[in-house]
Amino acid sequence: MSRAEQNHIKKNKRQIVIYLLFAFVSISAQGSPDFVLKGDARPAARDTLQVSSVNDMSHYTFKWTRGDALGTFEGAALSNIESYVITEDDYEHWLRVSVYDTAGNTVYSKDTWVSKLPVLYIATENGQPITSRENYVTANLLIQGNASFDQQYAGVTEIRGRGTTSWLYPQKPYKLKLNKKTNLFGFGKSKHWVLIPNFNDKSCLRNYIAGKLAKRLGVLAMEMTWVDVVLNGEVKGCYMLSQHIRADKNSVDIFDWEKEAEAIASPLFSSIRDEEELGDEDLESLEETMKQNLSWVTDGIVPFKGKAYNLSDYDLKKEYDTTKGYLFEATGKKDGNTQFATPQKVHFEVSVPEYLSTNSEMFSYVKEFWEDFEAEYCQVADPCKNFSKYADMKSMVGIWLVNEIMGQGDPTNSRYSYIPDDGKLHFGPAWDFDHGGSSWSADQGYATFFTLVHKLDFTYYRKWFPDPVLCTMAYDAYWDVARPFIIDYISEGGEMDDMYAVFAEAGKTNDTLWGSYPCIISPSAAPRTTAEDVEALRKFLLNHIKWLDKRFLSPEKLIEAMNAYCPYPCDPNTVGINEAEPDTQTGVQKVMRDKHIYIIRNGDTYSINGKRDR
Repeated sequence: MSRAEQNHIKKNKRQIVIYLLFAFVSISAQGSPDFVLKGDARPAARDTLQVSSVNDMSHYTFKWTRGDALGTFEGAALSNIESYVITEDDYEHWLRVSVYDTAGNTVYSKDTWVSKLPVLYIATENGQPITSRENYVTANLLIQGNASFDQQYAGVTEIRGRGTTSWLYPQKPYKLKLNKKTNLFGFGKSKHWVLIPNFNDKSCLRNYIAGKLAKRLGVLAMEMTWVDVVLNGEVKGCYMLSQHIRADKNSVDIFDWEKEAEAIASPLFSSIRDEEELGDEDLESLEETMKQNLSWVTDGIVPFKGKAYNLSDYDLKKEYDTTKGYLFEATGKKDGNTQFATPQKVHFEVSVPEYLSTNSEMFSYVKEFWEDFEAEYCQVADPCKNFSKYADMKSMVGIWLVNEIMGQGDPTNSRYSYIPDDGKLHFGPAWDFDHGGSSWSADQGYATFFTLVHKLDFTYYRKWFPDPVLCTMAYDAYWDVARPFIIDYISEGGEMDDMYAVFAEAGKTNDTLWGSYPCIISPSAAPRTTAEDVEALRKFLLNHIKWLDKRFLSPEKLIEAMNAYCPYPCDPNTVGINEAEPDTQTGVQKVMRDKHIYIIRNGDTYSINGKRDR
């Protein structure tokens, strides 16, 4: 069955689901539709939940009970009237209201999960389990609000698994594809969202803090927030709801080749449908064909249903700039549609466009681009490397600092980069920090450069440094941006404490649900509660910053410290000098005066030889 036929069936199935399964009176209500529970769109302490009906309710009796995350309900009634006022004790509990007729029969029952966080109720069609990371399951999604947000969504979604190692966790990661673009929590309109489990990151903070730090450093990061998830009536605990990394103005703002395929397919279809006797479903098939075979971008020929259509014949041929519009993931996975490895064994999956390999000209360009960039950062003739010819140096410094400060040493997975309109590599979005920051899966101390300790060929951070210009930029970014942010964030009464207060109760639910499970990566790791891991993260960040302070005393000291880790050590006194013009991207000019090397940037002079010690 073709992709277009599958999508056509999915569309029809979704329409059936809308009309037959999901009325949205309640996601977990049973019994007579004459009853409605009011006040459950954003339930919070001191709010009232109220059962109402179009009928006279004087002949009915009511019972409100409380249940825990495991679904065990207390026998004693909280209330025996049609309303109930929520208390602080109800957070991270089920509240069930049951309505009985005079014969004692249950005529209506509704369960509501009460949380300080927004709650995602996901009900798959016929309770179907989610077992695949490739195939979507149709589901109903209701996003219950909280004190800060109204109800965010009530409609159809598709859901599948996602992740690599994280898919092995008992608390599973998921990908959502909503039925319509929706602006969830002010993060921008999109159909595509991900649910990141906090199974490894017991603190529920590592990804969030890393994203905040990345943005301060000018590195792209996805918006995310804490939510509780209820799947087919079972509480799954606290997750991070995040934007999906993809080509989109609200995610990674690059040229979208798939959207361009759709834009060209529509007028082409209109031009050929009558002559070729095509049906409406063939438009979707044509779109998929053009997305999965990108040869038309450069040769202007679209193969479809055994024929070849020349876009020039329909005034649709364009001259595209094929030096932009790419999203890469450095990954250990080997299952993508377009993958390549550099001579230094950095393995990439091309996320955008997914089927880049179908255009040999474009695919050759990106491979050669990476090889040229790699050759530059591996060359030893001039320790001051010409990074700016290929990459945005601010993002290079920023992504390195985020990973280093957060103690994320994994060089092989979920490390993204992209090429926007300027035609240069930008590093980010910052992503996947579950295993850093002395998490229970990697309680690795604090006294090292986590990004530089791996001796693997494909660890490119080790080969970027200790370039004097990068080190000088890192020195400034550390003292001016990164260090003040982290110290302020983790200080007593700082934002770390404020954020923990938001999800503290949800963290306890995670402890109940998942606390007894062993660590997948480090089975011998001692278990931690959410509260314990928050303090472990705080302690790690404080100690690692103290250790880094001594290495960041000056650009020269930073170079000396890195020399012990990196394969291409640098002697600042041998750096090649070009005093003619500042670098056009960074504004950096290298000069030598009295045997001292100076970096001049934006009119400020910095000594590489220790004249600016902290």
